Amino acid sequence: MAKTTRQWMARRRNLTERQYLALAAVRAAERAETSLPQSRRAVRLLALDRVMRRPQLDDRLEVIIPAPLRLAWHGPDVQEVRAGVAADAVVIGKFDIRDSVRLRAAYADEGVTLAIQPPRPDSWSGIARAVEAHGIVDRHAPGLMPRLLGHGVVRDELPYLVEAWVDGHPLISAESLDEAASEILEAIGSIHRGYGVTRVPVGECWGGGLVHRWAETVEILSPDLATVATDMISRDHTLRCSRSHGDMVASNILRTGDGIVLVDWENASVAPIMRDAAKLHLYSATPEKTLRLIIEAMGEATPARAYTPREELALVHAQLLSLNSRRRAELEGHPRSDVYKEQARRQVVRMREALQLGA
Repeated sequence: MAKTTRQWMARRRNLTERQYLALAAVRAAERAETSLPQSRRAVRLLALDRVMRRPQLDDRLEVIIPAPLRLAWHGPDVQEVRAGVAADAVVIGKFDIRDSVRLRAAYADEGVTLAIQPPRPDSWSGIARAVEAHGIVDRHAPGLMPRLLGHGVVRDELPYLVEAWVDGHPLISAESLDEAASEILEAIGSIHRGYGVTRVPVGECWGGGLVHRWAETVEILSPDLATVATDMISRDHTLRCSRSHGDMVASNILRTGDGIVLVDWENASVAPIMRDAAKLHLYSATPEKTLRLIIEAMGEATPARAYTPREELALVHAQLLSLNSRRRAELEGHPRSDVYKEQARRQVVRMREALQLGA
């Protein structure tokens, strides 16, 4: 075994398995990608939970550290390690549950970020989706995404993506999300107009799985909502589809000096145009106001055998709700599993609002 490899392995003793895998993946990406720096020596890092960071961290990089850990670096649980990586901070994904590690890393001096995300068992690749999104968004809504610097695959077929660092602050509160709602809706509307919108039957859009999942979901709904939603799904009318970000949560929306920037496009795809709007509605502090903005921005005359804009929004909420129980099962025992219980409760309320069913 080469000396450098022995030294690297020896430093594993103060790391958890996930931390070790994360640093090994970062090291491999740094060696493979010319847009990333390399470390010529082992550097000192502090490790706690799912974060590994330099002891003196550039203030700009604090935003990638999970909020509960930003002031937690002087306690007894903090481990000091040495690793052959150039990254200033490495953060393992909060829903990192697969065999290969999912992470983000940041480099202050170079002004770049690294994302590593393993493909799913069905070969679905979030990194490939993000790379594809760059080509579309850069054309129709320039500046809405960080600048793409490089991408590729490293050890164990791990895809990676390198983007320019964006100086901005995530919209971490529901109130700040509401303040930016109009701007966000205009930005995603630019993508829809540029890429084009097609009408697709709901069964073709989500497949037969929605009907089966809905049969399992409907029992948690009130009788009136269950009846209306089931009838709506069974009609199999058309809804509008275009390019979607796919994960429109506050932490993925940055406020910069030049406007809004959306990050984390690994869930981007062709989807109902209300997919991103539904997340704005779901997490809104003033959902009635946000609902009005959505209908104003995305409303249009409804042709025969097509869902109205309100029904389109309700359908997306229904589809997300139908996936909720499966996701909760995947995260059984995970510290964040309760998040999905609260999300399901809120999703039901938002469906009622979209369909104007009252409290």
